[in-house]
Amino acid sequence: MKKLLNKKTIIFVTILSIIIIAISFILLNEKKEKTKVVYKHVENEVKKLYPNSYFKNKFPLQYNTYMQTELEAKTKFNGSVKETKFSVNKEPYLPILFNGYGFALDYNEDRGHVYAIEDVTKTLRVNDKSIGACLTCKSTAVPNLIEAMGDRYYNSSFKEDILPKAESLKHESIGCSDCHDPETMDLKVTRPHFVQAMGNKGIDVTKAPPAEMKNYVCGQCHVEYYFRSVQKRVTLPLRIGYTAAAGFGYYYAFSFMNEGDFKNTVSGTPILKAQHPDFETYMTGKHRERGANCVDCHMAKHTSPEGKEFRSHTMTSPLRDLDGTCLTCHKESTKEQVTKAIYDIQERHMKKLHAAQEISVRTHYYINKMITVGADSGEIAAVQSQVHYAQWYWDFVAAENSTGFHDPEGALANLEKSILSSKKALEIATTALQAKNVDINELELKIKERMKAVVDEPDSTKKKDHATNDYFPPMVEQ
Repeated sequence: MKKLLNKKTIIFVTILSIIIIAISFILLNEKKEKTKVVYKHVENEVKKLYPNSYFKNKFPLQYNTYMQTELEAKTKFNGSVKETKFSVNKEPYLPILFNGYGFALDYNEDRGHVYAIEDVTKTLRVNDKSIGACLTCKSTAVPNLIEAMGDRYYNSSFKEDILPKAESLKHESIGCSDCHDPETMDLKVTRPHFVQAMGNKGIDVTKAPPAEMKNYVCGQCHVEYYFRSVQKRVTLPLRIGYTAAAGFGYYYAFSFMNEGDFKNTVSGTPILKAQHPDFETYMTGKHRERGANCVDCHMAKHTSPEGKEFRSHTMTSPLRDLDGTCLTCHKESTKEQVTKAIYDIQERHMKKLHAAQEISVRTHYYINKMITVGADSGEIAAVQSQVHYAQWYWDFVAAENSTGFHDPEGALANLEKSILSSKKALEIATTALQAKNVDINELELKIKERMKAVVDEPDSTKKKDHATNDYFPPMVEQ
């Protein structure tokens, strides 16, 4: 069995290596391309904003429904209520998996667009070292600030420079001008990182048909990103494709795999953190394949008392208004049938997601024990590589906001890849630890103790502190 497994592993690694070499070649050529977006490097006067009140009287139906994003409401798995993702019925082991990173301190569920500025300024992940790039998808002032400041916008101090500038302009959370040209009301992509990323794929978003623009104005912010180079420019890894594998290949080609976004404190493993890849998962899903766009599912069709048809700008889960979303296409179905179909998908997803996360937790602790007993450095590196791969694949699923619904088959496939990689990590680690006479049963009991201690801690900001102890000392200096 082991020989067969090793043979399969060799074939997998060979195929992955070929893919990575191909991706590396493409991305290295990309570096030579001329930038598709011009970033100004001379400080210019910041243009005045178009406040939401400018549109209020012209489009009262849309404005009033946008303001309803203030209303917090739950669905079975998500919703728009501010609550920690660390709760026992959600993803209670994240303080272990992200230990050593801000997401182990504070990680809340998303709320409505109207709360964007409040939530980004109050999250504990934003501190005195945070940069302007953190505001990029939250404020109506951002396009004007980027136009005026160029690259200096991105790496300026969030608290001391960028936020005060935005406040002086009386900015608002994700307003009308973020998605519409204020003069023509045409849909418009206002964030240069998306224009550039799609341009690198040969797509000019300024010439996109209306149906695609409905995806692009949402995708410019609901997308995986990172802060690139010294300028910390917001950049999207979309050059190769929209899948988790493409994203992993992109980061691998730029050697981010060796460093990651952070090193996990428990295992010392470099980890990549995914950032809400909703656009990518939608682009690979069946609804995209069948012609449905973001607006069809998240901006319900309504009719005013005067008989005027319009799109709700509440921008929320279709589960909150099935008549105006799902049932406009699935006319043969009832609300009960559609709701059951959605929850069936999400329940399968959550079961697999929890399985992937729990086995990933165990792998971190196995590495910790390998290091403390002096296992072979090559074996430790091999296990860390598997864990790095596994955590990216489950996080690509966990970090997006549909609970697997945007691409059900793709989500399950990614979680299966994560589980298989974690199993391989445990196999290598177990062999190495047994050679060092480590009691595996005792190790598993100690892991369960740490997991329980994290779950039982009532203060979400202190959960991370229970991930390590004398038996599992921290592998990264805090």
